[in-house]
Amino acid sequence: CAELLDQVLRRQQVAHEVGRFAGLEMSSRLCALSRFHGANLRSSLALLRQDARPELYVFGGQTSRQTLASVERFDWDSSTWESLPPMPTARSFCCAAALGGKLFVFGGERDQRAAFAAAECFDPVSGDWERLPPLPTPRAGCCAAAAAKRLMVCGGLVMAWQVLDVAEGYDPDTRKWQRYPPMPTPRCGCAAAGFADRVLVCGGQLADGTVLDKVEMLSVPTESWECLAALPSARSGCSAAVVAGTLLVVGGLGGSGLTIPVVDRFDLEAREWTSPLSVTLARAGAALCVVGHTIHLLGGFDGNRQDCDHHDALDLRTSTVCALRPLPAPRRLCCGAAVDNLFGDWACMRTVIREGEGWGCLMEDCEVEISIRAEAEDGRTLEELRQVPYNLGSGNPQVFFHCMMFVTASGSNVRVLLARSALPTLAQTAATSFCED
Repeated sequence: CAELLDQVLRRQQVAHEVGRFAGLEMSSRLCALSRFHGANLRSSLALLRQDARPELYVFGGQTSRQTLASVERFDWDSSTWESLPPMPTARSFCCAAALGGKLFVFGGERDQRAAFAAAECFDPVSGDWERLPPLPTPRAGCCAAAAAKRLMVCGGLVMAWQVLDVAEGYDPDTRKWQRYPPMPTPRCGCAAAGFADRVLVCGGQLADGTVLDKVEMLSVPTESWECLAALPSARSGCSAAVVAGTLLVVGGLGGSGLTIPVVDRFDLEAREWTSPLSVTLARAGAALCVVGHTIHLLGGFDGNRQDCDHHDALDLRTSTVCALRPLPAPRRLCCGAAVDNLFGDWACMRTVIREGEGWGCLMEDCEVEISIRAEAEDGRTLEELRQVPYNLGSGNPQVFFHCMMFVTASGSNVRVLLARSALPTLAQTAATSFCED
């Protein structure tokens, strides 16, 4: 059986198709686990990585007639939307974020009634939904972002104009919520973006309807807030993301009630706003997903208050907008997130490093679990991971230049974290250097 499998996988085209069917993560694990069979797949990994793109998901929202529980995923191969198992709770005005290869949806409302405390998690691999411990503070119109292995939920409203300054973080490992210091400014209809171990909260509005230009940043490890330079364009119902060290704030409504077409840009290193992008993305209440250097804006409503089914992709390298296959139905106040299917935030490859061989000696015949940590694109490492640098021998020092030892080893299992800056080199070496057994 093993010899037959070896003969089959020696055909490059067959190996590539097997890899496409199994997926990049499982193919990488096979390469790591078996030098005999994995060798035949290694030459296909580069092609599989080129094909792999983060998956886009859109959750819930509101149409003219109903509040939605729907979940759709964009299929890159067919450029169509695929319907997935619905959320346990139909909702709009909710928020979503991705962490550890899973998607989390928080809060929201239905038919403009009291806000929900519902928190739910979707596993793209199994296709199952899981109910989580509810939000300590029920709310709608809140924002969410992942930072420092936490899912942070900020702001929102309880009902009518009871606007909140509450910030709460969920730890998927302990399944517990933690209350953080309140935001300096209470707000709803705001947007959040995660950056390393920080969360940026942008825009929104007060209880009296005043539209905000305020940007505030929470350091999760120190549990402290910092006020940053004000938005050039005050806006509510906007979306935000951090791409390549730049905070981008997209869409929303200004103080006059008109949709804002420009994209504001904040340089996180220089701590200043740069010239905005003048692109046609003038809508509010939309879902936003990031794929590489491209922002995908989904649904929402336009300047005429008409619900949209638009799927627009803004390429930040060329400042151009491309219209892709629209959503199955128009909707507003939906939320979305992207899951990286390259390795996932914490997907693993396993190999065996024997004493005196390969990457050096950690322990005799120890099993090493190598985890790829999705850090900020500038390669910064989370503060909690700033521990003693550890070099696994001299096999490939440029990869492990950014490597940190993660102390929580159990038994013979050792976990190693790599900053995102190591990923380009890792992509070229993972199938060879890491997998010698």
